Amino acid sequence: MHPFTLFGLQVALIVLCAQVFGLLAERCGQSKVIGELLGGIVLGPSVFGLFSPEYHGLLFQSATANLGMLSELGLVLLMFQIGLDMDGKHFRLRLGQAAGVALGGILLPALLGVALALWSKPYLAPQQPTAAYVVFLAIALSVTAVPVLARILLDLDVAHHALSRMAMLAAALTDVLAWLLLAVAVVLARSGSALLEFLTQLGVLGGFTLACYWLLRPLLRALLRFTARGQGHFTSLAVMLVAALLCGLTTSQLGFHSAFGGLIAGLVLSSDRVLAEQWKREVTGFVNLLLVPIFFAYVGARTDLGAAASWQMLAWLGLFLAAAVLGKFGGCYLAARAAGTAHRPACAIGVMMNTRGLVELVVLTIGLQTGMISQEVYSILVVVAIVTTLMTVPLLRRQMDVIAESPAVHEPEAAPPRALAADAYP
Repeated sequence: MHPFTLFGLQVALIVLCAQVFGLLAERCGQSKVIGELLGGIVLGPSVFGLFSPEYHGLLFQSATANLGMLSELGLVLLMFQIGLDMDGKHFRLRLGQAAGVALGGILLPALLGVALALWSKPYLAPQQPTAAYVVFLAIALSVTAVPVLARILLDLDVAHHALSRMAMLAAALTDVLAWLLLAVAVVLARSGSALLEFLTQLGVLGGFTLACYWLLRPLLRALLRFTARGQGHFTSLAVMLVAALLCGLTTSQLGFHSAFGGLIAGLVLSSDRVLAEQWKREVTGFVNLLLVPIFFAYVGARTDLGAAASWQMLAWLGLFLAAAVLGKFGGCYLAARAAGTAHRPACAIGVMMNTRGLVELVVLTIGLQTGMISQEVYSILVVVAIVTTLMTVPLLRRQMDVIAESPAVHEPEAAPPRALAADAYP
């Protein structure tokens, strides 16, 4: 088979499967992204490879280098979009109210993750560096998927209520800290027990981040101002795309994952809301239509549910799932109650914060590629991410009256879509 013929079949099947399963998920009352993720799992060895190993081998076990590169490209742009959506002004507006919930949503699951890591390492990850594995599991159980949570709240038409806004901000704060800790875990995985090398690599990443903020940010703003003078918004988007790719390339060459570069580039440009909205209108649809399903297929190709079919692995899966749910829900619930929130609103916050979904998969992919977790732990945590996200919608429907009773928060209306203007970048 001609290489492009094979590549075209792979991409067409991935996109078709993502759309079909996404629509089925919406019909079942779930978020579309859950269906797309399940579609990627179906195309992997757990389903397609089990029932039709010959065709699965023909399509997905040969000439997969292009899909791997597209998957990493999608990961970089996805992280760029996540960083672009983290508007610091929005954080400052409601920081005090959500910080306690975010702290509770990190501490308890992280403590359970550390205990579970120390217990499971001899059985599930004997070859992995101990420090990196422990830190990684603490992070993996603490993550909340902000994009998936936002989509769920929009689908349920409760995104504008105060309780939803507080949960969204707490989730964003949680993920900011999680990305910082993940960078530390990557450094631990590379340096092992060498303290000097650990501090050096951490300093390199910190220096690159500061350089992006103090040097790259003014340069990008100057370039964007220049391109906007001619109403060349596509040229401005090209500048953003190149910045994300170059930052991803740099962090990859520095020994970190390319996703960190995409996140840093998005954070650098996150204060330019006109630019962020332009990217969302022009580029996000393409990323979600093509690159995110390819990333899901990449995740599915590395998820072997058959490996978790033994009683021993099912027992570990139950422990990981219990620690994830009890840690996240319990930590956020207790923090909300300590801040004076009533029982049922605190339960609603805990349910919302227990959403993991897409961001968890990004974290797990980085963990697997950098050698912090084993294939068995990766498969277990993918299942945990799916189950905890599937739980969110039906549990939230039981809390709809509580969320609806919280006051609506009316933000200033966004400016209508327009081409980028030169005065947007003074």
